[in-house]
Amino acid sequence: PVILDYLASKTICSDDLVVVSPDVGGVARARAFAKKLSDAPLAIVDKRRHGHNVAEVMNLIGDVKGKVAVMVDDMIDTAGETMTL
Repeated sequence: PVILDYLASKTICSDDLVVVSPDVGGVARARAFAKKLSDAPLAIVDKRRHGHNVAEVMNLIGDVKGKVAVMVDDMIDTAGETMTL
């Protein structure tokens, strides 16, 4: 609720917003969050892990170019993961 209130205070045009799931496993969570943001569009990162805290983005499903991307995840371990495009 706090993040939703914060985003609402920013008056971001709904056409400029996209909710991003950082992995396939988080799609349901991101979709629920997007629904609370006036059914914002959804994007999904398809990544492969190559080692501890190292991942490579294989595909990006959805349109994020020029958008305000809100990434929704369940937890942060070290916040040190590197994703390469």
